[in-house]
Amino acid sequence: MSENKPDVRSDIDRIYSAVMADNDALEDAKMALEVIKKTDPGVYDQMINDTLASINYALSNSILSAVDRLADPDQEPVAWMHTSAAGNVYFRKKPQDKVFNPQPVYLAAPPLQAWGALVESVRQMRDVQGMDGNWDCDPYMHGLFNGLEFALSLLEVREPQFRNTPKKWQCDLPKPRIFSSEKNT
Repeated sequence: MSENKPDVRSDIDRIYSAVMADNDALEDAKMALEVIKKTDPGVYDQMINDTLASINYALSNSILSAVDRLADPDQEPVAWMHTSAAGNVYFRKKPQDKVFNPQPVYLAAPPLQAWGALVESVRQMRDVQGMDGNWDCDPYMHGLFNGLEFALSLLEVREPQFRNTPKKWQCDLPKPRIFSSEKNT
């Protein structure tokens, strides 16, 4: 199973992203219908009400809780979200009635796999930029290292470890001769 875990994690991330996009689209459609209903009252009310009821039902039956459970099967819900037929959302500590389709709410959403790759990518760039001869070459390269360190510290939620200006910039030092006929520059 451990060999397949990255694939499963990737699938969970895709499902989570797709459901979030669907929920956003449904919320946007709901707002648009409510605006239309207020703009032209009485004309399309029945059709809009039926559609809003369908949207509210779809939003109350989200699979996000199942995705959360797949991400961490040992995680216990911290609350239960209930959505009434009118679309009102409320929370309870325990699932009290099945009529309003209670959905478990977990403390943390599953981390996206792409996030780990992003942090690792920024870490690698910072490490390469932090090599001697790179970060201490000139003020630009020094600033580039500190900028990457700052970005990484934000992603890792920690204090940045900035480097001070070196006593001499590497680019200002004489370059070693490769051939005996060359002059030092």
